Amino acid sequence: MTAPPDQPPKTAKRGGRPRLKLDAKAKAEVAELAKLGFPHELIAFNQRMSIRSLRKHFRAELYDPAIEANKQVLTKLLELALTGNPSAAALWTRTRCKFPTPASSHPEVEAQPPVLEIVNNDGAPREDW
Repeated sequence: MTAPPDQPPKTAKRGGRPRLKLDAKAKAEVAELAKLGFPHELIAFNQRMSIRSLRKHFRAELYDPAIEANKQVLTKLLELALTGNPSAAALWTRTRCKFPTPASSHPEVEAQPPVLEIVNNDGAPREDW
């Protein structure tokens, strides 16, 4: 059966998910979240897509801002360490130089396991059953 001449022919509807919108706003948002250190799972959820799609279509936005943020933080940390900040120097040696964490001057406190008591639904101890 053909369509009447005054109506355009019907096109078949495509099934599945709608096409992914790769607009500048989405790219900027992904870049900002990556720069702040959000995990890829949360960024994908925020953009309503799978992690695989996020990594495929937003690879540069995921990794470039994160690398730049790490570079800025490490540069500042190095400046602080070189000016004599002992906390910054200790952090630098632990993270970048892979030096072990210094032993604490506090004696280690052994954790006591919690005492668990089995009770019935009335709250009475099991021995009283």
